[in-house]
Amino acid sequence: MASSHEHHVCINFGVKLGKTATETVVMLEQIFWNAAYSQGKVFEWHQWLREGQAIAEDDERSERP
Repeated sequence: MASSHEHHVCINFGVKLGKTATETVVMLEQIFWNAAYSQGKVFEWHQWLREGQAIAEDDERSERP
């Protein structure tokens, strides 16, 4: 069975590729088959990672001279 860390890495990869949450669900189902997270869990993590990256990007820009 795949670890939650593996799922999170794959979801983050989907976010960085600009995939929608639905496309990320399909990707996880192809990779993990029956061991994939539920659609709701993927949507939750996808949104959290997408919003978290936006905050990190703003922080990085504010540090530039």
